[in-house]
Amino acid sequence: MRLIVMTFITLLVAAITGFGSTWLALREQPPTGAVQLGQWRAWPSTGGPAIDPYARAIIQRSGALQLGTGEGVELVADLDSEGRPLSGDCVYDMTGPTPEARIWTLTATATGGKASGEPPSSLTSEGLLRGPGGALAIAIAATPEPGAWLRVPAGEPFRLTLRLYDSPTGFTTRPHVADQLTPVIRRRSCS
Repeated sequence: MRLIVMTFITLLVAAITGFGSTWLALREQPPTGAVQLGQWRAWPSTGGPAIDPYARAIIQRSGALQLGTGEGVELVADLDSEGRPLSGDCVYDMTGPTPEARIWTLTATATGGKASGEPPSSLTSEGLLRGPGGALAIAIAATPEPGAWLRVPAGEPFRLTLRLYDSPTGFTTRPHVADQLTPVIRRRSCS
């Protein structure tokens, strides 16, 4: 009887460990292959034939349509310019250049786990007014702001995703010049 109980406990621990480690490895972003570009992270190899098996599993699990190598690149930001997590309780200014692209989209998605029912909000480069020299000037907040405004979920942490379509991915190999190539997200105030 003791052998049966110990076998059952061993199998239970093995199953919990196996499923738990798989869940941790496949929850959100690929654990390898990230390139840091200022505040933004990119995974330039996820759209090509040399994709990491973990990245492939994460993309399949999420149901996301990954950009191919020749189609563009996706940049993700979870932190502001001071390294603090992005929060729907704060107002941010996203300013600066965007990497070369035919068109781009900027999406804010809640990451807090609450089911707010609000769909992600987004902006596109089409028709967006720019500041002096063609730089971005976007307010990111839960409540309306003057000028270009991206709505974020109130009171929740969120992630920004900048998708650059028909963009050369070569800039992702130059992280030392990221500040001149990618926009900056600065916290203006918090409630």
